[in-house]
Amino acid sequence: KQGENRATLAVRMVFDKDGRKLGHRFQRGLMRSHAKLSYEQAQAAIDGETDDATGPIMETILYPLWNAYRTMLKGRMKRSPLQIESAERRIRMSPDGGIASIEKRVSLEAHRLIEEMMVQANVCAAETLAKGRSPLLFRVHEEPDPLKMEALREVAEASGLTLAKGQVLRTSHLNR
Repeated sequence: KQGENRATLAVRMVFDKDGRKLGHRFQRGLMRSHAKLSYEQAQAAIDGETDDATGPIMETILYPLWNAYRTMLKGRMKRSPLQIESAERRIRMSPDGGIASIEKRVSLEAHRLIEEMMVQANVCAAETLAKGRSPLLFRVHEEPDPLKMEALREVAEASGLTLAKGQVLRTSHLNR
């Protein structure tokens, strides 16, 4: 809520210039949002189209936020996690309650910025809870079934791509 003090639990994350997380600390605090922005509005501002809400916070908030994201992105690229790009859909309703249209939603860098920061915050939370020996549930991804990997190779080859047989496939190969 813009302009109101709100209680928060925040995580302060420290990254080096290559995007490696050096440490983190959770803390309670008060937050006062200077502006309530949409993803599209924040993206437009970074792309050079500021408005009354974004203009005053470019130097103090938006540029530092994007610089932090770009640093975090360097670390993400080195880790090479699986990147699945799938178009999100937006359903527009008609006044009578029916569906007026279904449109692809544009994926903005602003969306990826928030997603990356949320992922990193979740990693920090998991590390903190594990360090404190709190009982946790983790999702563990098992190695893929060899038959499924062979089927993937066949689909890739039919699409003009090559996944060499006998090669240990990593997420970087799949991303490429």
